[in-house]
Formats: sequence, structure tokens, C-alpha cells
Amino acid sequence: MKHKASIYCTWIVIALIALTACGQNNPPAAPGLPAETSAASVATISEPLPVPSVTAAPSPTPTETAPPTPIPTFTPTPEPTVPPEPTIPAELVAGMSGIPVLKDQAEVENFARALEISTDQLKIEFRVIKENGQNTVFAVAIPVQDASPLSARYPELFAETPLYLYDADHWRPVGLKDISQLADLFVGSIVLSADDPLISIYQQEFNSGAVNMSWSNREPAREAYKWNWPSRQISYGKSAGLFLSMQHIFWPEQTPEWAIEELQANPTAETAISLMEHRLQGFYDFLVKNFGDEFAQSGLKINVLNEARDSDEDIFYRLMGQQYFINAFRLTRQMFPNAVLAYSDTYNHYRGANNFSKSMNIVRLLKEAEPGLIEAGQLQAGQTLIDGIGMHYHLKKADQLNFDAIVEAMNAFMELGVATYIEEFDQDLSTNTKPDRLFFQGQTYYQAMSACLSVGPGVCRDFTVWGYPDTESWYYVDYGHTESDATPFDAQLNKKLAYYGMLRALWEAVASDQQP
Repeated sequence: MKHKASIYCTWIVIALIALTACGQNNPPAAPGLPAETSAASVATISEPLPVPSVTAAPSPTPTETAPPTPIPTFTPTPEPTVPPEPTIPAELVAGMSGIPVLKDQAEVENFARALEISTDQLKIEFRVIKENGQNTVFAVAIPVQDASPLSARYPELFAETPLYLYDADHWRPVGLKDISQLADLFVGSIVLSADDPLISIYQQEFNSGAVNMSWSNREPAREAYKWNWPSRQISYGKSAGLFLSMQHIFWPEQTPEWAIEELQANPTAETAISLMEHRLQGFYDFLVKNFGDEFAQSGLKINVLNEARDSDEDIFYRLMGQQYFINAFRLTRQMFPNAVLAYSDTYNHYRGANNFSKSMNIVRLLKEAEPGLIEAGQLQAGQTLIDGIGMHYHLKKADQLNFDAIVEAMNAFMELGVATYIEEFDQDLSTNTKPDRLFFQGQTYYQAMSACLSVGPGVCRDFTVWGYPDTESWYYVDYGHTESDATPFDAQLNKKLAYYGMLRALWEAVASDQQP
């Protein structure tokens, strides 16, 4: 009897343990995401989520001592059980207890791989961002202190970075555009078409893009137009609601040979203006025919002039001098009264850069011409010739960004009345063989994005990376720099530290804007 009592007690304990575990495995039903919370606008709302994800572990099987007399017993077959999955505690953020546990670890693993650390050196926490009265929950990854010997040299990269957001009752990976929209910034790349294999990345990451409108590509012979590729670009961009930038209308290096021959045959300012009008009319007719007059009249950014040569190297400048710049913008404004018109150049992103003074002089010239053109009836009252300055950052191995100088340059353009658009950003690492080359690049992307975000609302309006992945970079394709690794995605489409540098800068700006 003593042995029988021992067995019965053992089974009672087992039953109680099983009932308790069962109760723990039934979390409350998941309600929708609330509009308001009682906590601070940015709040930590969960203990760190274990990384990697929880795995099943078999329940311990009780051991028994056989009684001296045979007694029929039943030994249960051991079955593996999963520990209960925690939900976000309701007492921390009111009404949020129904958000399910984050199980997907793919983004966590990729972030750890980029930082060259293991997943157990990351902890996952949750943040709430409030925007327009609505709350969005993000899962952020935080590297543990001293996770890598490189963390002291690149602290911006070893910092809290959002990886997932809770959207429509499920977790999904964060895209650059998810955070950039909260920061009131466009983020883009060269626009693809809907049948491009890389389109899924575009859909996830970007809300703006560049369309190829170079004159020599679109009209290689007079009125022999080739609109197929930009038509596909615009079709996708329009359906996806992208902010589109037409690049470029006039560009000395891409003036078609037939146009140069006409100017050489009849070298007058009148011939030059007639050709400019022809170029703009062909562009306008293409847009109206394929996408409608409403689209042609609004919602576009047009790079009127790219990398101008204020010398006789450009035949238009030779025939008209600085009036060429004014005529280019005047004719474009008359045809596109509501578009954002910009001048673009490379290496004009800080004072002392090769083309900073030239860019400033062109903007100043156009602004000073506006009152006279309005008085002469060539502009409508209140219209401007130029709205923005485009900056091209095609950086090389040793190009170290100067944050303060970039901010100073952007503010200088804003004082002239134009916004800034970072139109072509990449960094060629083909001559950089250091082990930390990708960390250096990630820091560069972070600094540039941070500078864009730090100058205040309306100053820096767009940040466009010049293609993806690395094997589609112009350094790789056009110049054969197979080690350039210039873009935010590697050849296998993995996100690099260049990507996470941008994402971190965006998150930093959004989180700092939230007030308790």
C-alpha cells in the first residue's frame, strides 16, 4: 500500500503540471491594433524575444520504482511539447496583448550576418511609433554590448535597427519606404518594369525612382523615337504611386549627333532654341499620348539640365552663353507649369567640391531671372524657373563624407530657394581591400542619409541609390569593376550594411521625433 500511494501521488503531480501547461498555451484572442496607447509614443513593450526562435523540447518522463507485487501500470509515451509563446503584455501597452509572437528569424539572421556576429548576440525588443493618431509596432534588433571588435569603430551600425513591423494582423519585414514615409522623405532607385525579376525588392523598399529620358537614347535620329523602356518604367512607377524623376532633358554628353550636326550647319541662337523646343515637344507628346495630360502636368520631377558645361565644349552654351540655362528652364516651365524642375550635377554636395560653385551660380542665375521673365509675360505670376538641386554622390574608396559640410551645402541651396534631391548615390569599393570595407561603406551610407534627414523639413526631399544589386551597378556593368560592391544589396540580393546604414539613419530620425 505504501508503494501504491507513492504511485498515485506521482500521477496527481503529473496531472497538475499538465493542466497548468495547458492553460498557459491558450493566449487571449488577437484584437486589432489600437489607435491610442497609454504609454509613451515610443515604448519598449516586451522583454527581449529569444533569438534564435524557440524550439520544441521533450517533456521529462517520470521514473518509477517497480512495486514488489505486480500491479498493472500505464506508462505514457513521451511527447515533445513547446513552451508557451509569450504575447506582448497588456499591462505595458493597453490593448496590445493580442499581437502574436514574432517567429520569423530571416531578417534577424541577415542582420547578424551583415554585422559578422551571431544571432545570439542580438536581442529583439518592440517599439511603438505614433503617427497621425495611429500606432505601429516595430520589432527592433539591438546588438549586445561589444558584440564585435568593430563595434567601437562603427557604433552607428551596431545600434538599434528596425527589422519587422506589425501590419494587418501579421508581422512582415520592414522596408526603407516604411520608415522614410514617417520621416517625410522619398527613397528610390532606378525604376524597373513590372516584369523585372528584381521588382519585388522595389515594391518592398522604394517610393520614388529615376526614369531614363536622356535625349540621345530616346531620339537617336530626328523623330525616330525609342520610348519602349521609359514607357515600361513609367507604367510601373505610376501604378505603384512612385514619385518619378525624369532624367534628363538636356545633358551635353548625351546631345544626339544629328542635333549637333544641325547646330553646326546653322550655328545661331534661333536654331538652338528651335531644337530645344523640338526636344521638349517630343517628350511632352510621349507623356500625353501614353499617360494622359493630367500626368504630364503634375506629379513629376524633371531634371531639366544635367552636368552643364559653362564653356564652348557645349555647343548650346557656345551659341547662347548663360542664356542657354535660362532658356532651358523657361521652355520647360512653360510646357510643364506644375512640375518640380531641377538642375543636377555630380560632386556638388559640399562646399569645396568640384561643382558646388557652378551649381550655386546656375541656381542664382535662374532665380535672378525670374522677376524679369514674369514681367515680360514668359512666366506666370508666382512661378519659378527652378525648384530643386540634384546631387550625385558617386563615391570612391577613399571618399570620406564630411557631415557638417554636406549639411552646410544643403542649407546654402535652401537659402537660394531650392530643395535638395540626392539623385544618384553609390560607393565604388573596387580598390578597397580592407577587411572592414563593407563596414566603411555602411557608415558612408548612414552619414549621407543622416545629413539629408538632419537639415529640417522640406530641405532634402529624396535619397536615390543608383541601382541594385551590386552586379547591376554601373561600375560593374559599364566599367567591369567586379569588386565595386557599390549598392545596398549584394549579388545574392542580401541586404548589406549599406542598406542597414540607411535604415538606421531613418529610424534614428523617426524615433527622435516621437515625444512622450
